[in-house]
Amino acid sequence: MFIKLIDNVPVEYNVFNLRKDNPNTSFPEIISDEMLFSYGIHKVVEQDRPDHNPLTQHLSWSIENIDGIWYKVWAIIDFPIDVSISNQREFVKKRRDLEISSGILIPIDESGNTIEIATDDISQSRITGAALAVTLDPSLTIQWKSENGFIHLDSTQIIAIAQMIRAHVQACFNREAELISLIESDMPYDIESGWPSTT
Repeated sequence: MFIKLIDNVPVEYNVFNLRKDNPNTSFPEIISDEMLFSYGIHKVVEQDRPDHNPLTQHLSWSIENIDGIWYKVWAIIDFPIDVSISNQREFVKKRRDLEISSGILIPIDESGNTIEIATDDISQSRITGAALAVTLDPSLTIQWKSENGFIHLDSTQIIAIAQMIRAHVQACFNREAELISLIESDMPYDIESGWPSTT
């Protein structure tokens, strides 16, 4: 990064424009720092970006001269409280949706064997429709396509799966509510924990 001093004010400058800005001057292929300096152009030492929380903070930078050397200096600035809370709420919402769609394992026999059932919005709608169908006609059986392949389900199993999916979804909303409460109370929280287990 380079800056050019204009009325002693540092302005970001593209050094490749030096030739265009001075069409009557012949410059060497590699322009030295000393020559750049003679045209009021200075190389800027860039500091590493500091770690920050992008939900509650943003980065700002400025050009500062420290002991004759120009630096790009970073500053961490806190978002206003309402913006910070809004960002965190949206982040938790996205995590909730991810957890809801993560699927659940359903036991299928007394030996502990399980099948994985998808829990995305479309799958929820389909199992709800199947549960309604067997409620109206308990004699119905369904070939249900799980993540492990097709399985044969009777009305009791279908209703049980629908209830388990509903419990999983509600648990995700419950965890979201807990996290939102902590955020709004300015309390520490761990977004990685507390979600319903898929096992």
